[in-house]
Amino acid sequence: MISRMAGASPLLSSFAAAGRRRGSTKTLSLFLNSSRLLRMFFGRSCLPLLWWVVLFGTHLRVTTPLALGRSSPKRRRSRSMEIVKRLKESRSRDEVAELLRAHDSVLDMWIVTTAMGRLRRFGEAQEALRLFDRSKARGIALNVFGYNAAISACGRNWRRALDLLDELKERGFDPDIITYNALISACASAGEWQKALALWDELSGGEGEDDSSSSSESSSSSFPCSSSPQSCGRRASMTGR
Repeated sequence: MISRMAGASPLLSSFAAAGRRRGSTKTLSLFLNSSRLLRMFFGRSCLPLLWWVVLFGTHLRVTTPLALGRSSPKRRRSRSMEIVKRLKESRSRDEVAELLRAHDSVLDMWIVTTAMGRLRRFGEAQEALRLFDRSKARGIALNVFGYNAAISACGRNWRRALDLLDELKERGFDPDIITYNALISACASAGEWQKALALWDELSGGEGEDDSSSSSESSSSSFPCSSSPQSCGRRASMTGR
């Protein structure tokens, strides 16, 4: 049907053939059927405009999904999980870098977060932070898991870790136990044990700095750094020497 309708114009016929190959036959059929109605009311003077409409509509239908790499959400999710699986099976920093280069156009928060964790595991914490910064610059939406991975990669850079905590809250996310664990570890390893205690009070819902000792002693068995905040601070102070 479309071939007969488009037979009067070689240009429309070529786009009809492209439409059949690319799955946009329904779009062409809609435009060509609409052209019959417009010609009925406005005469042949509207044909140049109709040709541009057909060209533009077919271009969007055919090229936009290919250019943006779009597919069904289920297929995108499946592809993302396949890349995540391969990242988890990677054995070196070079393998992670190669996977990221090969799938640069389809990176999402799950791929980036997994890659950051693998880089940190291979001793490339700074590279993990650079990946985090590049992903934000590209507009990849990172959730609390991505921020947790970045905070964990900060090491002794406790100022950067606290800045990431503020940024996490500004984006509307609530820090979890993993967030505070990474923050307290960063502060303690840098000898900032007072900030570690403050974070512990914030996590445990303490009454303030005056009651930090009693609240931390009562919860000493679950403190992330060591048996208690005080011993964490002593250990960090000794390390700083």
